[in-house]
Amino acid sequence: MKLHYYSSPNATETQIYPLLRRGFHYGWIGIGATPAPPDAAEISRAWRNNEAILLPGILAESLPKFATHIAEAHQLMEQTLAGEDISELFEAKTYRRRLQPDFELTTVSYEEHDAQGIEKVFFDAWQGEDLIADDLWCKASWLSFDEDDASLRFRFSFGMEGYEDVAANPLRQQWAARLTDAVFPESAAVTGHEGLIALLTRMLDCPHLEFTERIVYFNAPNGGALMHHDVERGHDGVLFAQMSGATFWLALAKP
Repeated sequence: MKLHYYSSPNATETQIYPLLRRGFHYGWIGIGATPAPPDAAEISRAWRNNEAILLPGILAESLPKFATHIAEAHQLMEQTLAGEDISELFEAKTYRRRLQPDFELTTVSYEEHDAQGIEKVFFDAWQGEDLIADDLWCKASWLSFDEDDASLRFRFSFGMEGYEDVAANPLRQQWAARLTDAVFPESAAVTGHEGLIALLTRMLDCPHLEFTERIVYFNAPNGGALMHHDVERGHDGVLFAQMSGATFWLALAKP
């Protein structure tokens, strides 16, 4: 098996590297010059055929202004890996000033029942004296069951895990997305990207987009997420954005 991943903008010829994951050798990756962005016709064709669409370098110009926030996210990852309580980290000045006054931290669960779970932090959303959305949460989890894989994620949603439904309660899902913005402001590199939004609205024929069910991944070397699906009822698709580092994603159409 040979896998191709084009990511190096300065490469003039293809370089071959082994693809290693959790101790297994899956094949080889050819890294060459970054391909040109697809045109509107190619994007439409891929979308109609349930194919993944690669938009190389689309965030490159916007990421530098989020460098401080990305560095803070890496620090949060390192503190989580060191065993610090995420709820206590959210009480620190950096996060408190971004969360308040809209979000009130209400309770914490250390997820002993979940083999991958680390900690779930619950919030209520307020506007003045009005409770707008309750039982929102940010959950930190390991990405696999392998004890040697330090990959983790922060997922944002609401209500009972596994039963939350964006189609049934879009208001709470919108506020869960705003909670993501407060903890990880670099999300705006995607949600505030005018060119990307214009592209998606044309592709989906949808004048108003909501970026919901947000997940922030930290993939460790020789690790990463288990094979899984992301599209749920009420979703049009899944969008992945690389903020730092280098990872290999294998994206397959759900059919």
